[in-house]
Amino acid sequence: MDWHFIRHVDTAEEQIVAGLGGIDLDQWEATPIARAPDEFERVVDGEIVLDTVAIDSALHARIDRAAGEVRCRFITDVAGQQLTYDRKEREARAWLAAEAPEIADYPFIAAEAAATGVEPGAAAAEIVAAADAWAGIGSAIEGLRIGAKRAVTAASTREAKEAAAAVDWEAQLP
Repeated sequence: MDWHFIRHVDTAEEQIVAGLGGIDLDQWEATPIARAPDEFERVVDGEIVLDTVAIDSALHARIDRAAGEVRCRFITDVAGQQLTYDRKEREARAWLAAEAPEIADYPFIAAEAAATGVEPGAAAAEIVAAADAWAGIGSAIEGLRIGAKRAVTAASTREAKEAAAAVDWEAQLP
């Protein structure tokens, strides 16, 4: 295939074309290129170069999606659930710290205790234990996510960027 990078002489519009058939070379400047660039490349002065903004953005999004999928193995990700988790944890910690907690002041503890058939204090302790366990897992996932994104940005080649984005979540989690 005969690939060309063309630029319109008046508008500076740029295109990559296969062959010059039908191109008015009085209106377009043509520079031969070795091949068509892919989605993470662009042509600069007739050379195909890595588009670091495009590849970094795509790899960052891939890392974020993967981190989200890993998180969902440990938490429920539906609308409003994070607010519920936060409220339950606050109530549970307050219940355990209180000298004589009144169940009416702790609606999430009351609901959890009734649903699970345990005493409110036991429900509060279970909620705090789950929140503390999540802190270790969630912080490990977040550290891996941020570290991988920074490594992608710092890498200078496509291969190094893709390697940095290939997080082995299983091997890294507690």
